Amino acid sequence: MKYRLLATDLDGTLLNDQKEIDVETIEAIHEYRKRGGKVVICSGRSPLSTQWIARTIGLSGEPIIAYNGAILLDADGEIREQSVFPYESLMTFWEICETEGIYAHFYEGDKLLVPEVTKWNEKWIENNIPALEASGGEPQHCQRVREKC
Repeated sequence: MKYRLLATDLDGTLLNDQKEIDVETIEAIHEYRKRGGKVVICSGRSPLSTQWIARTIGLSGEPIIAYNGAILLDADGEIREQSVFPYESLMTFWEICETEGIYAHFYEGDKLLVPEVTKWNEKWIENNIPALEASGGEPQHCQRVREKC
């Protein structure tokens, strides 16, 4: 096998416009893994979202890169590495955004922190924990994952 590692994004790569993963893509990923390849999801999404998607398509037991590289999860889903901003820096950034009228939000773990509900964040849970019903997602399990946000 020429390439032993497949690092892939989710939005616009694995996930289609309907926020589903085509069955053919899932089958190709499993075939690649059967031949000894490793698959790593690399996404700007939260760890909870990336783990939900990985588990739904049968990629449990693989490392995950979440929040655009700010969090690295090992194969057991435990945080291996993470980058965080110092509190003072965040507060300075927040004050600048407020002064300039720039929208900003922050994450604490899998929680989205916002000062108010806006068009930018009102559908955050549904967008970040897609149902994936056509990709094998079970609605009741999806709802339990969404409740953790």
